Amino acid sequence: MRKKRKVQLGILTVITGVVIGVAYFTQNMNDKLMAAPPVGYSDFITTPGVNAVDINATSKVEISGDYALKFRISDKITYEPIGASKVEDIISKNTLPGAKDPHNFRGKSQVISFNPKDEALYPERAVWIRRAAIYKGREVDIKMVIDKLTFKYLPDYPGGGYPDANFFALDVTERNLYNGYLTASDSPILWEKAFLMMGGRSGSANMNHEQSSNLSESYTQGDTISYHYEFYDSKTKLPLAVKGIWNYNNINQAKQVKTDFDGDFSNIFVATDATVNLGYQLGSPPVEDILIFGSQDIVDKSYTRLDKMFQETKYTTAFSAARKTTAMLVMYETESLARIAPANPVVIGSTNSQTHKDPNYLNMNYTIIQDVADNRLINRNNKFVLETTVPDYYDIDVTKVKVSSYGNADDLTNLFTIAVDPANASRLLLTAKDPTTNEFNGKVFDIKVSAKPNSTFNFDKVAYNYQTGGKDDGYMLFEQGLSAKVHYEVNDSVTGLVVHNKDITSEITDESMVKVLYEGIPDGDPKKELTFPRDTDFSKIDIQTAYLDNLRVDTENAIDEPVTVTYKNGKLPDSSVLGPQKVTLILTTAKEVSVEKEVTITITDISATLTVKFIGELTNELHVPITLEGNTTDKVDLTIDKSVQTVVSDLVAKGYTKLPWDNADAENATPYTAGTVIYKFQGNLALDSVPATLNFGKLTYDAKTKRVENPIFKEKLVVSDTRANPAQGWHLTATLTSPMTNNKGQELVNALRYVEQGQETILDANAQVIYANNEGKDGKFAVSDSWGTAQGTDGIKLQMNSSDTVYTGDYIGTITWKIMAGQP
Repeated sequence: MRKKRKVQLGILTVITGVVIGVAYFTQNMNDKLMAAPPVGYSDFITTPGVNAVDINATSKVEISGDYALKFRISDKITYEPIGASKVEDIISKNTLPGAKDPHNFRGKSQVISFNPKDEALYPERAVWIRRAAIYKGREVDIKMVIDKLTFKYLPDYPGGGYPDANFFALDVTERNLYNGYLTASDSPILWEKAFLMMGGRSGSANMNHEQSSNLSESYTQGDTISYHYEFYDSKTKLPLAVKGIWNYNNINQAKQVKTDFDGDFSNIFVATDATVNLGYQLGSPPVEDILIFGSQDIVDKSYTRLDKMFQETKYTTAFSAARKTTAMLVMYETESLARIAPANPVVIGSTNSQTHKDPNYLNMNYTIIQDVADNRLINRNNKFVLETTVPDYYDIDVTKVKVSSYGNADDLTNLFTIAVDPANASRLLLTAKDPTTNEFNGKVFDIKVSAKPNSTFNFDKVAYNYQTGGKDDGYMLFEQGLSAKVHYEVNDSVTGLVVHNKDITSEITDESMVKVLYEGIPDGDPKKELTFPRDTDFSKIDIQTAYLDNLRVDTENAIDEPVTVTYKNGKLPDSSVLGPQKVTLILTTAKEVSVEKEVTITITDISATLTVKFIGELTNELHVPITLEGNTTDKVDLTIDKSVQTVVSDLVAKGYTKLPWDNADAENATPYTAGTVIYKFQGNLALDSVPATLNFGKLTYDAKTKRVENPIFKEKLVVSDTRANPAQGWHLTATLTSPMTNNKGQELVNALRYVEQGQETILDANAQVIYANNEGKDGKFAVSDSWGTAQGTDGIKLQMNSSDTVYTGDYIGTITWKIMAGQP
């Protein structure tokens, strides 16, 4: 791109305001005009299907609001040249309002120029016009693309043999300045008509003696500027199919305009005029383009205009110089010849992420984009009412309803009477005070609406479309509950009768969804018949579980959990006063949403139950627990309680060892409110009893074998096993620790025997295993109960063999019994 230069534009007319001019050939309105179209061109007016618009009457034909798309200069627009030959500021000799002396004015607008000589330098030559419109709630970017510059090379042409093709990048701050570049002799023109303008310019040297240059564009007959406009979603940057009307202005004798054409003349609108008509030629069959030509050098008049409906992702056009040498410009006109209905309102939802701590928490916020077509005064709405409705559990907050103009900061709220329906606070009405004014016409209204929950708001996960998980976790999503509708009327300018009277409803788009953060509310079910004994220490009560069941959050969403419970203001119940009392609890979620919950408790002297358990070393119960009933304020001495001590004695008798008392309260002063106390025991393996004497009676020895099978005894030989794990079993040994001797010290040798399951063992000074238990059971075992009295039976025996030396006398010996854990 070449270095930026400053451009001096010539002045045609100086009026009040800044004048920025491009010298352009105009005709005095008093000159006689030709009525017919140019020779060789068909007359649009007489062509079947063409919409001939009487500019002096209200249009009986109305174009759908689907085609209300218009490209307008706004605060949001920016320009991005691609492959331009040069970009230059506009400088002009002007008189500013109120200025006493003329001086040079440097505007913010620019000329973006493309020259055929640079075609090979740039693979693409274009201009991005960012955010040039809004269509069904979406901002639209335009990309103006130069397809071809077909210019005759002139060796003597200033600057390199070719004129420039210029795109005028109009700055919004200069849209309401007057200019002279299209000023006919009887009417000043606003500079905003240069928006999207293409073509040439002419000027003279800079009045401040800056670098001079001949900036005039003079085109040779046949020179053609071919270009097209592409439409993109400004947000996604993807091509966007739109419906609209391309409004040509400045079609006259200087140039021939060309555009695509499908043969449908009903898509074309021209003005009827008694003196000037536009003509056309169709391309070769099949018809794919149309050439449009004017008959006079007239600018910016109704008969230099043509509206063409289109529906596509791009719009293709071109224009060619129709004279030997000429300047030429093609303008885009925002105001339509035809009557265009308002577009369908578009609802665009907002996301309200404010928490319960914010004043606007739960408010529903959204925007209504309402496009009101740029119609001529005679075709404007005489009545316009926009209504919007939110779900009935929301009320419109009329104080927050604001109306602005899309693309700039203009506050247009005062153009409407704004009120809530007296019978329905969920319905908002915006009534245009005067929809025929220029302030109302041709606007895209940006209407901000806010609603707040009313008393009927009752959170419902399903009805309010609450989201659990995913990108909208924790939000309510509203779409079908929102709506907007427009009612408009148009009166005939002559009869005053209504000729257009319609209702149009909002369109739901991908962006219509309103999202509102909802932070769950905690709750719990008060327990029934909550009774506490007098003098209860509530500081030791588990508040999380003592008063409420089913603690929960209405969202059932993990992001709101857990719920914690506290006493309001830290005030605990008073347990010193008998009777019912109210306790106020505070339930709080993980997001710090808190609610009060009141429960009723009763303080009373009531019976309490003390449970006494008897537990072995492996926490096994050795006895059924004993329940003691008493008063909540009383205590019991367990050391003398008969029911308790009987069990203790029985367990000790069974071989258990009572362990030391190990409970929070004293054994001799245990409160009935203690809940449960435990007596602990240690199991043992022991000999409970052994025969004190074994009397084998008197025997007469005659050198023959003598045997006694059944000694006389009183005490049984009993083993008790109270161990927690008796599976290892035990075994019993007998040792003759004192041999059988008479009073003379004479010994009876090998006389004592023990038989176990047919196995006989002679007792001596060594410990002999006489019995083994491997059943793995606990309890008492009376070993002597298995002793028999017949030969071959179990038990202790006495035998003197025939070969033994036996002396007379009473023999006495001592047997020592031992019990051992495990198997021998």
